Amino acid sequence: MRSLAVVGLVILAMTTAPALAKPKVAVAPIKGDKDDKVATLIVDALDGKAIVTGPKATAREMRELELEPPVEGTDAKRLRTKLAVAALVQGTLEKDGAKRKLEVLVVARGKKPSTFTIRYKTMPSKDDRRELRAELLQRLEGAEDAPDADEEDDKITRAMRAREEKKAEKRAEKKPEKKSKKKKKRVADDDDEELTDEEVEEANDSSSKRDPKLRAARVAAGASYGLRRLTYTADMPPPRVGTTAPAGRVEGELYLVVADLKGALARLGLAAHYDKTFGLSIQVPGTTTKAAIDQAEYGIGLRYQIPIGAASRITLGLDYARRKYVADRSALMNPGDLDAPDVNYKAFETGVAAETPVAKTAMLFGGIAGLLVRDTGGIQQSDQYGGASVLGVTLDGGVDLMLSKQLYVRLGLEYTQINFKFNGNGTLAMQRGVTNATDRYVVGAATLGVSY
Repeated sequence: MRSLAVVGLVILAMTTAPALAKPKVAVAPIKGDKDDKVATLIVDALDGKAIVTGPKATAREMRELELEPPVEGTDAKRLRTKLAVAALVQGTLEKDGAKRKLEVLVVARGKKPSTFTIRYKTMPSKDDRRELRAELLQRLEGAEDAPDADEEDDKITRAMRAREEKKAEKRAEKKPEKKSKKKKKRVADDDDEELTDEEVEEANDSSSKRDPKLRAARVAAGASYGLRRLTYTADMPPPRVGTTAPAGRVEGELYLVVADLKGALARLGLAAHYDKTFGLSIQVPGTTTKAAIDQAEYGIGLRYQIPIGAASRITLGLDYARRKYVADRSALMNPGDLDAPDVNYKAFETGVAAETPVAKTAMLFGGIAGLLVRDTGGIQQSDQYGGASVLGVTLDGGVDLMLSKQLYVRLGLEYTQINFKFNGNGTLAMQRGVTNATDRYVVGAATLGVSY
């Protein structure tokens, strides 16, 4: 009889074990859910029916894998593999008239993604919570034992798991052990997880509404060294102008994403730069006198950034730009001895720039911009070279060397060319047969910056 009883218990255990098995489920932060209140309701709804990984731990892994909600397809498989779960629960919370609308997306292993919606006025009532629990359990049914789509998916899963394990081993080798105060965080009644202070802070940051692919702000300052050349096409060309000098510069960008805005508006920002030459002068022909030169450049305008992939970016720009090269003739007995026209450009500058990483600590950048020149200063006065059609272009490129996550050194080279086609009505243009002129600037710069 005792033997028969043992056999019966074994059979009973074998038949009931699958029914008692609980699926492992990860709950991601809900978009629009402040302080994870709704995500916590979802965790509570699964109480006793699943082994749950909470929203902050899930957010930490999403950040490490550079994933953004909604997570589906191969990305969902990567995240489930990293968390060792059978299903991922995520969603959005938004206003719907006088109510709030909670839309939940369940991505379970071996099943098609499914969604359901719950509308409520305040914090969900008992009926709402029962409905939430019923909907979740219906979509999680059979998730634990569901097979992968095909054998190739199994290969991918194993390869991803092996890669993540190697990364973890490398991080463990590089990072020295240190004691850290633990904070215990309630995930479910039957599943507690301990997180360090740093992990909790990182998880909180990752649940922010800010898109990590968008730059929030950048500011940099440093030095530059530039060459300026003004040449002419003429029957009797006037003297060429050529000078070189060091300068200081500062530049920055600020985007609306810093206010945790979402969508297209968050990509919009302001940018400004200023470059001022120091100690620049020009020799006055036929004398021992030098005339000081006031040379400076600045611009302010709009930016719109377009993320590409995980780290690359295209930025569109529209600026109001000024550039001047003006001689101080006050110390000259005869100001006409300095046969070089002043320029004071006012222009609208439209352009496009791109950034892309080429190494873990190096980012290449480059851009092109067109200059629609509205005023040029003294060179177009009637007693100089008169009216002209004027267009310009600026090219720049270089590399950002990352010293830390935010701190970088930028090494860049810029080339600007402004072309004049004179109408022939200026006094000097007629006397010398000047038809065209080209104003060129070549500048190398090195700046230290901070980017967020």
